[in-house]
This record gives sequence, C-alpha cells and structure tokens, in this order.
Amino acid sequence: MSAATEPATPGSVAIIGGSVAGFTAAHTLRERGYAGAITVIDPNPYPYDRPPVSGDYLTGALDEPGLRLGGAHWAEQHQIRWVQAVATELHLGHRRAEQTAGSVATAATRSTHLIRTGDGQQLSAEVVILATGASAAPFEHSLADQDGEPLPVLTVRDHTDVDRIRQLITSRAEESHSSPPLRISVAGAGLLAAELAAGVHQLGAAVRLYQPHHRQAAEIFGDTIAELLDADHARHGVELIQQYLQADALPEGFTAQTDLVLAAVGTVPNTQLAEQAGLPVIDGVAVDDRQRVDGVCGVYAIGDLTPGAKHWDQAVRSAQRAVADLLDTSPTAEPDQVLPKQNEHHRVAPRWIWTDRYDTHAGALGEMTLAARPGYQLIERWRHPIHEDESPLQGSAASGGQRREHASFVLDPQHRLCAVAALNQPMVLRAATRLMQRGIVIDPVDLADPDLNLRSLIRNR
Repeated sequence: MSAATEPATPGSVAIIGGSVAGFTAAHTLRERGYAGAITVIDPNPYPYDRPPVSGDYLTGALDEPGLRLGGAHWAEQHQIRWVQAVATELHLGHRRAEQTAGSVATAATRSTHLIRTGDGQQLSAEVVILATGASAAPFEHSLADQDGEPLPVLTVRDHTDVDRIRQLITSRAEESHSSPPLRISVAGAGLLAAELAAGVHQLGAAVRLYQPHHRQAAEIFGDTIAELLDADHARHGVELIQQYLQADALPEGFTAQTDLVLAAVGTVPNTQLAEQAGLPVIDGVAVDDRQRVDGVCGVYAIGDLTPGAKHWDQAVRSAQRAVADLLDTSPTAEPDQVLPKQNEHHRVAPRWIWTDRYDTHAGALGEMTLAARPGYQLIERWRHPIHEDESPLQGSAASGGQRREHASFVLDPQHRLCAVAALNQPMVLRAATRLMQRGIVIDPVDLADPDLNLRSLIRNR
C-alpha cells in the first residue's frame, strides 16, 4: 500500500455543537490518543448538559455551573479550542461519489472544509462533525384566555427558557401572598412534558398535564411503571388529563383555568447549516451506520441532528461511532455489539433512557415493547409486598410510606434478558446490564422473586 492510499489520521477536527454529542466526540478523540487540533464551535461558553434543565435546574436544586460537562477547565485540560459563536456557513472540500462500508478517508482523498461564524471568524478543518442538535417543536395551536387575549405558550430547550418560566412563577408569588398560584397547562406525550409538570408544580404552580393515553412512558418503561409514574403526579397534586391539547377540542373551563401553556410536543433537528452546505436532509441529516454523511469525505453528523430516537444515550453512542470511524478503530464496547443474537431477525441494542421527577427515578434498558412479541415473557417484580386492601399503584400505609420500587423484565424465547425497566432500583439496572451483555439464561421464577439479588445470577454462571 502506497503512502497515498494509506489511511490518514486527520490533522484537525472541527465539531459544530457543544452539547452531549459534541462534547462526547471531542472527549473521546482525546481519550483515544488523538493529538491533532480539535475545535468546538458553540454559542454557549461551555459544554452543556441538557437533561438536568427540565429537572434539578428547573427546581433550583442545580445552578447554571452545574450544567457544565467535564468541569470548569475541561477544554484547557484537553487542549481543545472552544469558539463561542454560531456557525453560519459550511463550505465543503472534496466530495466522494461513493462510500463503501469500512472505507476510510486517505491522504489522497481528504481535503479541508471551511466554516464561517456569525461574528466573522473563519475556521478550517480536515474533518467536520456536525452536532447542532434540535430545537423545540412549535405548538401549532393559537389559544386565547377567557377575555379573548392570546395565551402565552412557551417551549423549553435550554436553561434560558427555564429561567423565564421560573421568573413568571416567582413573580406571581411575590405579587401577593393571597394571590392564587400561576396556573400552567403542560402539553405533551413525552418524558419532557411530564418532567416539566413535576418541576413547575414543585415551584408552586397549579398544574394540569395534557397527555394522550398512549404516551411515550408506556413504550419506554412498560405499562406498569408508566401507570406508577402517572400515580406519582396525582399523589403530588398534578391533574392528569388524557387528551391532546388543541384549539378545536379544548376541555370545558380550560381558558378560565390557564394562565400559561408549556408545550413539549417534540423537537425539530437544526439542519439549517447542513442544508446550506448541500448535505442530504430527510428528518435530519442522513448518515450511514458509522455516522458518515453520504457523498462527502470527512463529514459526520451525530446526536439529535440525525434521524431516529432523540435521547442522551443515542447522542453518546453516535459520537463514539463517529470517532471510531474517524480514527479507524473499534468503537467503545457497546451493548449491541456484545449481546448474543436473540433470533435471526433481531439483535437487542439496550438503549438507556431515564426520567427523574419528584423523588422518583425510572430507568430502562432495551426495548420494553418486545414483550408483545410471540414467545417473549414479561415478568413483573414488586419490591414491597402488596396488601389486600390496596392496588399496586397506590401508596401503602403498611409499607411505612416507602416509595414504590418495581422492576419489569422481558425475557426472549430462550429465557435471556433483553429489556428491563426499574422504578427507584438503580442496582437492578446495573445488574441487568451485565446479564444482558453475557446472554445469561434466567429462570422466570428467579426474576419475579423480590428478595433475589440479580448479581447472584451473574456470580452463579
């Protein structure tokens, strides 16, 4: 192989976007020994973690510096240039007509891409990783209060949105101690809407949560834990209304009982820069299984910018895949690479998704919807016994006011664990990760035993 065709490690990488996907890409490059120049371009002054925005930051348990990824001096410590600016133009270098699986850029094919920012800076790099993320989807209904005036509708994507909401709630409270609390209607079927409802309630607002019966939590955590999470809202005084919030089907009394609407109705990928550069965009920037943008040498797209599920775990994994391809190495061992095949059609990729609200933590690994497949089993395990006079979804005086702890497991036809969801049981999720990675065959009776430590199933194999 001549020098002209040998794989070439790029001398410079520019990452556009500094949230978890962009941060992970930069951090992983350095962790894997990349010594070239790394530039991160982002409008924020530091790497930004979004999940706490709708949780601890909203309730005040976390301040703005607590949103910083990597610590106060991460960029300097890792010799990463942080450019606080908005990338407005991307001019691509060499394009390739075709890219085959496993192909890598070489010294002969790699060229330089040019980036311009809104404040007039001009940057160049041999490789560009697009991590521009997504914005909150707009609420497409015009709503009016009882006087016919437009109701304010807010969306939440970053900490400045939360700052505005907190200011509105506290301003109402400061007007007069006798004033009623701000009345907020939250619209959305996903985890963000539920987290916002919990957070603004904790700040003192009177809250109604409008979500359809078929909500995202049931798909992620299974029906039982989804119902437990709903019961948690009711226990804290948040009113649940199982319908979409839309202008032509408002519930009776809505306009008289709402001061503000919080809309969490999805996201829209920030594809403006990619479109300006002429990249393929279909519900996000189109990429292959290594996060490479089709038809362009040395350009990757990761995180919420790309099609598919939008969550923290996906952002991290996509960044790791891009770096692995860029450096021509294997990605960090991902669960979907080490799990045995479940059948000839399906290989489990245990994504990790979680939600925090009030004093409750729910987490899930894998796809709980697999329980509906023929031959798969759903196993439910209650940590605290259920008494004859109570529903599993109710609190129990007999349990001493303890939080409900529950786990739902999905076994494949060979009795191997392929998905798990747990409520207030983080150790179950940790043990389940290892059980899934090793493909251990499990007796369903063992999984249903609330006194069994799952780690014993690992030690005994």
